[in-house]
Amino acid sequence: KDYLRKQQKLSLTEGLYILEKIARGLAYAHQEGFVHADIKPANIYITDNNLVKILDLGIAHAFTEAKKDAPSAADELTKNALTPAYASVQMLQGEDTLPADDIYALGCVAYEIFAGKHPFLDEKARAVQADEAQKRGMQVEIIPQLPKRYMRAIKKALNFERELRFKDAG
Repeated sequence: KDYLRKQQKLSLTEGLYILEKIARGLAYAHQEGFVHADIKPANIYITDNNLVKILDLGIAHAFTEAKKDAPSAADELTKNALTPAYASVQMLQGEDTLPADDIYALGCVAYEIFAGKHPFLDEKARAVQADEAQKRGMQVEIIPQLPKRYMRAIKKALNFERELRFKDAG
């Protein structure tokens, strides 16, 4: 978060490097049956030697069928502990969190990396939650300097409909 604030937006090479590392970490978590549920710039750490780490797994939880049969007390305590500006419509509506919801948050982070701002802003330049952005019919603005294929991927990640996003970070 601090790095983005200082840099404002990143070069294509640097941004793709960071996003690839985040995506690989999320892909591993998703493959193992876990969803982070709070991906945002403040939960990404870049070390002095450019290692990218995903932090704050405090509300991460299993999404497997077995877990649905026996939710723990911790699952209930952390169910709504999310960051609204990075949460999907489905998370904001209290639905079970799935890997595609991490993808929505990753799309927000990717947009910020290349545009220097959250993908959905109100008239006072404040981040708008996904459910409100959907109600307002807000669209993701094209980032002119970003190659079209990357812009398409970000737009897909930011789709308000869960089934139209990438299903996981793999």
